Amino acid sequence: MTRRRGGGCAATRYASVGEARGAKALVMLAMGSWLGATGCGHDHPSAPADVIYEAGATDEAWIAIDEAGDMVDDVQAPRLLTPTSPLSRATVPRFSWTSGPAPASRAPGHRGPASFARRLLEWMAEPVPTARAHLPPVTGPMYRLVVELGAGAPPIRVLTGDLAYSPSATVYPRIRDARGPLRVTIARAYLETGRVVEGPFVRSMPYVIELVD
Repeated sequence: MTRRRGGGCAATRYASVGEARGAKALVMLAMGSWLGATGCGHDHPSAPADVIYEAGATDEAWIAIDEAGDMVDDVQAPRLLTPTSPLSRATVPRFSWTSGPAPASRAPGHRGPASFARRLLEWMAEPVPTARAHLPPVTGPMYRLVVELGAGAPPIRVLTGDLAYSPSATVYPRIRDARGPLRVTIARAYLETGRVVEGPFVRSMPYVIELVD
């Protein structure tokens, strides 16, 4: 089989899938020894257990967005449309927002070239034909909604491919009973096969929504 890494790079040819697996095993063994010697090894990151996923979102997409780091940009970030302040506690809110401006060019390498170590780790992570255990990598816009409830209450965290989110019957009471104003942050990111190539963009300040009885 032939495996190509990057445009214009020389192809690495393997006589069989078995040799490909053997090559990866040797690289992983060497990398494991190096990481153990340098103290750089660590567990795989994970998404918070309470994240709500909708419209094609996955925990892998949440991790990718989280690891990319927020980019403060009031122009590129989504704008909250609803709800508006003040909000009656008796009303089940519907959170909706704009998609942000038209996306920039998404040519390969838009976020800059990856380091050799990162490219090596990405290659090691690729399957050598086996069935995938997870959902397909996300390609498209993703929106991360975080609603802070105040008084130390855990926030409501949502990742979705839609431009709106309506709290379920189990989530709404957390909003109704919140002890402080809601602070709403929305991030927009564009992913290609599970990797962030644009964003995530957030506003410099969260939206503040006062609750009234």
